[in-house]
Amino acid sequence: MAKAIEFFFDPDNDGANKKERALSLSEVPKSCKNGFHCWVDCQETEGRELLEELGINKDVLEDIFNGDPRAQLNVFKNCIFFTLSEVRVSHNRLVSVPVKVVAGETFLITMHDKRAEFTEVVQNTYKEGFYNVAKSSGFLFFELADHLSVVYRNTLTTFCEHIERIEDGLIDKADDSIFRLASGMIRDLLEFRKNIINSREIIHELATRVSPFVSTTTQPYLEKKANLLQRLGDDVTTEREVLSECLALYMGIVSYRTNKVVTRLTAVSTIFLPLSFLVGLYGMNFEFMPELKWPLGYLYFWCVAISTVGVLMAIMKRKKWI
Repeated sequence: MAKAIEFFFDPDNDGANKKERALSLSEVPKSCKNGFHCWVDCQETEGRELLEELGINKDVLEDIFNGDPRAQLNVFKNCIFFTLSEVRVSHNRLVSVPVKVVAGETFLITMHDKRAEFTEVVQNTYKEGFYNVAKSSGFLFFELADHLSVVYRNTLTTFCEHIERIEDGLIDKADDSIFRLASGMIRDLLEFRKNIINSREIIHELATRVSPFVSTTTQPYLEKKANLLQRLGDDVTTEREVLSECLALYMGIVSYRTNKVVTRLTAVSTIFLPLSFLVGLYGMNFEFMPELKWPLGYLYFWCVAISTVGVLMAIMKRKKWI
């Protein structure tokens, strides 16, 4: 559901008479013309119609709605445009919601066709920031960046919990499903990091670019949020490396266990090799074999066999093969 809010900052009186009120989409163009600043959160179709009413050029609209969804900060004559992607985990799946942001001197419009958690939170909490600290409309950029970083942090926490469960599964009992889950999570972490870095680059550019659409009083705080997103991106990389190393460690454990089994099988084969030779030797059907005539030949055979096994086992235990 679309929501529009009108802000009045009263710069001549140091913001002492700040006011805000909700209004309908149809009232936004008139409010902007009267010098008020409006924030509109709506779907893309509604946003396009509103931008047309605000006098945005058709070529600019074409770039906004038909351009690269991962576009960086685009600066036009009467507005700026960028896309922030909210990423969260829902039902064990990574969900990405692109939010298109268009800002002019008297308006800020956020557009998305799917539910965006961070814009909902801004709608519910903007009053505190507006009345307590806001000096210009730039505080909305900070509110969006702040709550987007909170969503990213919560998503990272969810990933950490999933990784811990995977680690526990690898230690206790692992099967092919664990490896499929882990490989899928590694891909999701990579996609998550790409979105964080993209958002960081946009917010950093907002914080450093000289523009009439972003107040200089807001830019230092935006730079702090850009640094926070950089650290979050590094944390995502660390979690991805931890998961990869955990899989590598498990494969090493499996290889070690396999080698121990193979070593035992080799020891058994080594023990039975001379016995197989003796059995094969005296199982030949030659007419003249003196040992077959010996009264104690059968006893001698077992003595030789047991002695051979005993000597081989003693050697293997000394060398810690068994």
